[in-house]
Amino acid sequence: ITCVFNLIWSSSVVYEIDDWSQVFSTSLTVLQSRVVAIATFMSRAAVLYDIRFNKYRKYRTTLEGFEIYCPTTAAATNRCRLFTMATVSMCLTCMLSTNCVKLYNLYAKHSDGYFVTTYFLFFYMQNCSIYLMESYFTHQCFMVYTAFREINGDLENVKRDTTDYARFPFLLDPRAWFPSATPSLSSCTVVYENDFYRPRDKGNPLANTVEFIKIKHWLIREAVTDLNDLFRIHLAISVVCLSVLMLFDVFIYFTATIDVTIFRSKFLFIGWLLQYSVRFFVLSITTNITTKQAIHSKDLINDINNRFLDTSTKEELQLFYNQVTFRSSEFTAYGLFTLNTRLITSAIAAGATYLIILLQLHS
Repeated sequence: ITCVFNLIWSSSVVYEIDDWSQVFSTSLTVLQSRVVAIATFMSRAAVLYDIRFNKYRKYRTTLEGFEIYCPTTAAATNRCRLFTMATVSMCLTCMLSTNCVKLYNLYAKHSDGYFVTTYFLFFYMQNCSIYLMESYFTHQCFMVYTAFREINGDLENVKRDTTDYARFPFLLDPRAWFPSATPSLSSCTVVYENDFYRPRDKGNPLANTVEFIKIKHWLIREAVTDLNDLFRIHLAISVVCLSVLMLFDVFIYFTATIDVTIFRSKFLFIGWLLQYSVRFFVLSITTNITTKQAIHSKDLINDINNRFLDTSTKEELQLFYNQVTFRSSEFTAYGLFTLNTRLITSAIAAGATYLIILLQLHS
C-alpha cells in the first residue's frame, strides 16, 4: 500500500522539494523514493512467490537434515546472535537517527509538513523493509558460515591425526608390518549399510569419519543453493538500491548548496552514506567469508588425501574433493554478479565513473 501511495503521489511531492535536478528533470530525492518503492514492491512480490512454492520450507528442511547429523552448539548459536545484534544495532542506529531528524525537520518547518512527512515516512518504512530482508539473509548466511567452520574444524582434526600416521605408518595399521596376518583386500572393504555409526567393518573407521563429514558438507552446500534461490531477487534489489541511493546522495551533496535547507544537511548526508555503506559492506563481507570457508574445505581435503591412508579413505576423500570442486558455494544476486569483497571495489569504481558523468552533465 505504501509503495502504491508513494508512486501515485510522487508527482505532487516533486514541487515541494528543493533539489530539482536539471540532469534528471525531477527532484532527486523523489527519484530515490520511486526507486525504493518499486524495489520494495518487487521484494514483497518475491516473498509471496517464495511462500507459494514452498522455497523457504525447502531451506528449513535442509537445515533440519544438517541438525540431525550435527546439532548446533550453544557457542555457535551465541556467535550468530552476537553477529546479528551487532550488525542490526549498527545499521539501525544510523538509519533511525537520520530518518528521525529528517522527519522532524519536515513536520516542523515545511509549509505542507503533514503531507510531505507522511510521504517520507512511507519512504523510510520501505527502506527499512528492504533492510530487514538483508539482515535476515546475513543472519542465515552467518549460520552457514558457522557450519562450514565447524566442518573445517573436523577436517583439521582428521588432518592432524593423519599427519601422525604419515610420520609413523606402523601406527595406522600394525598388520601391514606382518604380511602373514594381513587379511585379503575384500575383507578390508567398508560396508556402510546406510549407517555411518555402526559399520560392519571396524578396520577403517577413518573412511566412515570422512563419509560423515562429507554428508554434513553436502547438506550445507545445499543450504547455500537454497539461500541463493530464496534471496536472489532480494539480493539483486538490495545491491542495486544501495548503489543508486549512494550515487544520488553523493551527487546531491556536490551539486547543491547545503546551507539553510530542511531537506539536506551535512549530518543527514553523512548518516545516509554511512547507513548504505555499512549495509553494503555487511552483505559483501558475510557472503565472502562464507564462500572462503567452503573453499577452504577443498584445501584441507587435498592435504589429507596426500597422507598415508588406506584405499577406502582415499576413495572417500576423492569423492569429497570432486563434490566440493564441481559444486559452487558462491552467493549471487540473481546471477548478475557474485557477492564478495571484489564487488565493493567494482561498485566504487562504477559509482565514481557514473558520478563524473553526472557532474559533467550538470555543469
